[in-house]
Amino acid sequence: CPAYEPSFPACYAHHGDSNSFKIAINFTDLANEALSTISNTYDIKQDLEDVRQTLARQFLSFALKVQSVGENIAESTNLTFRGIDVNYKPSGTQFGSVTSIVERLISQQFGAEGTVFGTSMLSEILEKLQIKQCSLDRVVYSVLEDDNLCQKNNLGLIKLSDLLLYSTVGSEGLSLIPLA
Repeated sequence: CPAYEPSFPACYAHHGDSNSFKIAINFTDLANEALSTISNTYDIKQDLEDVRQTLARQFLSFALKVQSVGENIAESTNLTFRGIDVNYKPSGTQFGSVTSIVERLISQQFGAEGTVFGTSMLSEILEKLQIKQCSLDRVVYSVLEDDNLCQKNNLGLIKLSDLLLYSTVGSEGLSLIPLA
């Protein structure tokens, strides 16, 4: 990949006099699992700040372990560790829907009032992680990869203009959008 370009799950690049790498973490599954557990503990509408802090702590704990692995690889090789690309992207697993995370946060269907806020909150959690980061995309909405979003698209509940709006607070753009 070109030097420092985001990719998933890892990237190696030769740039100038140094070889470097980065590691990506997709937090979609972890966020959905955590929110399904948190919803049993918190009233998400009343305790949103507590929910944000809980997610941030869980993500930071996981990311620091990954960062340590990256630093150990760098120490034992001639490679430069550029950091971690943190994001939420559809993963194709039971908890792999990015839109489901937003629905759990806002306690409404994706696309309802609060979707921009939920997207922004998710992006902010990653942005504020105290780790060595190299991310551009944070919240990736991909109609063809996210089963929940695909279903909403097929039912006519989501428009391209909606997705473009949501991406302004969480991403560098959209991914895999059907145009026909």
